[in-house]
Amino acid sequence: MKRIKLTLITLFAAIAGLAAQNAYEGVISYNAGLDKVGNKVILKGAADLSNMSLNTSQMLILTPILRSEDGTSRVEFPSVVITGRNRTKALKREIAFKSALPQAYNAAQYMRRHNGKSEGIALNGECPYAPWMMNAKLVVREEVRGCAKCPMGLGENAIPFTPLFNPAEAPYVLAQVTPAEEVEKHRESHFDAYINFKVDKADVLNDYRNNRAELQKVHDFITTVKSNANYSVNKMIIEGFASPEASIAHNKSLSERRAKSLATVLEKQYGNSLPKVTTKFGGEDWAGLKAAVDKSGIADRDRAMEIINSTQYANDDLREQALKQLSSYKYMLNEFYPNLRRNSITMGYIVRDYTLEEARGVIKTAPQELSEAEMFRVAMSYPEGHPERLFALNTTLKYFPASVTGRINLAVAAFNAGDAQQAIALLSPLQGEKGVSNILGAAYARMGDFQRAEAYFKKAIQEGDANAQQNLDLLLGNK
Repeated sequence: MKRIKLTLITLFAAIAGLAAQNAYEGVISYNAGLDKVGNKVILKGAADLSNMSLNTSQMLILTPILRSEDGTSRVEFPSVVITGRNRTKALKREIAFKSALPQAYNAAQYMRRHNGKSEGIALNGECPYAPWMMNAKLVVREEVRGCAKCPMGLGENAIPFTPLFNPAEAPYVLAQVTPAEEVEKHRESHFDAYINFKVDKADVLNDYRNNRAELQKVHDFITTVKSNANYSVNKMIIEGFASPEASIAHNKSLSERRAKSLATVLEKQYGNSLPKVTTKFGGEDWAGLKAAVDKSGIADRDRAMEIINSTQYANDDLREQALKQLSSYKYMLNEFYPNLRRNSITMGYIVRDYTLEEARGVIKTAPQELSEAEMFRVAMSYPEGHPERLFALNTTLKYFPASVTGRINLAVAAFNAGDAQQAIALLSPLQGEKGVSNILGAAYARMGDFQRAEAYFKKAIQEGDANAQQNLDLLLGNK
């Protein structure tokens, strides 16, 4: 019994010693990196063996491995084999008789280790790029085998490296959109004239109440427009608005006569220097009354607002009758109604075209005189990210709020400035418009939403966007 027990203890000790012993002595230093070239991943590196020693009968197999973060995907690059003196001869025989381990038989390099000398071996390889490699880890598997190919040690060394590829940082290509030119820049200026008329009369009386001062304002307005050398005046409209205390039919007739009376005065004053004046009835100014009541402090303000906003009245005459029942009606009649009786004067004109240098100044002093195309040229005359470029693009959207190109160009500027969220906010209302999907794809990629980015790039490809395929390739790492 004692002999058997001693034999078992000796066997256990031998096995434990084998498991605990160093597979090789010393350390191996690794220096390796990964580069993405086109749709390939290139491994270039080396293992410094200077500080390690290998037993004469040992074989060390080094295998670089690129492994996904979750461990579900991996690529093994070609192995390299380092052998001790005796193991070198044995490996040659195994290879000759095709009995070597697969990783040794298919190794990229073989090297005999001369302990104590400075030696190294290259670690090279390549593989196709796959999206999972973006956050992959690079390790080297160290596998030590003894004289009979028996395993003596197995381990891994992680090799830090710069992240291989991040789609959020790819150089996506976005294009500015040149707006269409305006053949003629038709613009308008407006002025509200509060001419006082006697009850139910349409005559313009210079000396009645404050008419002299009001007519001077009309003169100043017309003169300012006419004297602008950049304008060619081609239209003048006088639109008569009424307060709602009488019937609609009465107000329409009276307002039209008062507008025509003012037109006659102006035609006599300016003669042929004005285009033919057109007059029309603008309606009872309920919007003006609503604004006046809303900001007032009258006792029954809420009830007045309810009547003005209600849809229960068949016509505005009935609405007016309801207002007359209010205790504040007399106050409204005296304080609010006079300013509703106005003549809105519109002067239309064609603005001349501006050179780029002129437009750079006009965009700050009179931006309404520029076309969208002129504003775009001003913007593009400044470098990417320049405050003046951003000012011009923002001004474009302010004066052309319905412009698709204006939103696209401002979104591109926002994206290039690093504000992908702003680009998305600008373009979300325009989904379906040409040129939008590609920019949204790039913006969502910057935000890290790669699934949505891919969907938008594919949509842009279907829409014929010239840059979409290139951007999709960048997202997927195909370039």
